[in-house]
Amino acid sequence: MLQTSPIFEIIEVPISKVNPQHLFEKQPIIIKEPLVSTKDLTTSLFKYLFLSKKYRQNTIANVYQQNKAKYMIIYPRENNLILQVVHPKKSSFLKNISPESLKHVEYVEFRLKRRQVMILPMYWWYNVNSEKFGRIELDDVLSFVLGRI
Repeated sequence: MLQTSPIFEIIEVPISKVNPQHLFEKQPIIIKEPLVSTKDLTTSLFKYLFLSKKYRQNTIANVYQQNKAKYMIIYPRENNLILQVVHPKKSSFLKNISPESLKHVEYVEFRLKRRQVMILPMYWWYNVNSEKFGRIELDDVLSFVLGRI
């Protein structure tokens, strides 16, 4: 049920076309145009899907982190900030992080505009080049329990 897809695909879609079906593909989603308020996604796309929402103003920079929430909305608060994404199936080098293991990480890098949004599914890894990334972590009952194990 919470298995990640072995395929590494990025879904890029305008806000007018994004729908819950995209979420079930368990691939990162980039909303093409910057949003006026990223919190609007929690009251539209995610309105009936989640019980818990955590808003974070900053993200630790230059450290690979794994998304433990069902979905995470991540967005830069300034232009041209970099987000690196690592597929869970390609992240074995991140389990025991060392300077040597980081040389073998396979990632895709995105340069995002201010308030441009990426929706990252559970278990995907990410790294940002600046603390000026905001996050909204969304959990349902099952992911809330599994993400804490």
